[in-house]
Amino acid sequence: MLVSAKEMLEKAKAGHYAVGQFNINNLEWTKAILLTVLAAATPAAIPGLTVGCLLANLFGGSAALGIWDVCLGTLTTLVAAIASYALRRIKPGSLPVLSVLPPILLNAAVVGAELAWTLTPSAPGTFWLMAAQVAAGQTLACAALGLPLYAALDKSGVLSLLGRKI
Repeated sequence: MLVSAKEMLEKAKAGHYAVGQFNINNLEWTKAILLTVLAAATPAAIPGLTVGCLLANLFGGSAALGIWDVCLGTLTTLVAAIASYALRRIKPGSLPVLSVLPPILLNAAVVGAELAWTLTPSAPGTFWLMAAQVAAGQTLACAALGLPLYAALDKSGVLSLLGRKI
């Protein structure tokens, strides 16, 4: 039986148990998040990531977050992509490790706040829990999956085709 996130969180609050919110709803979202690493390779990825986020939030996003996620989520993606591109040259080794930090940290803060204030406005202190859970999901997709993708694209020569291998 499917229930809304709001109903699930209300039941969890009444029952005194936790519900994980890892910001990964399905495989498509995971693929989209891991592609944020492409902003470290080319500025052409920035508008693509931003428009992709806007469309996902408009047509596939969480109904509970509504217009907040459409506006703030899209703006967060844009800022994170620009920051990722700005950090692209700082590489310990051959991977742009610092480039994955903006989407992780910014989404943890913004989406964590959206979740806390939209889904559990009367539960103080939930921001930190929500932010940590969003950061965990973003870290999995951006760092654990995105950086190996970057390495594979680099090794295959695809990044050179983008003309922006730094």
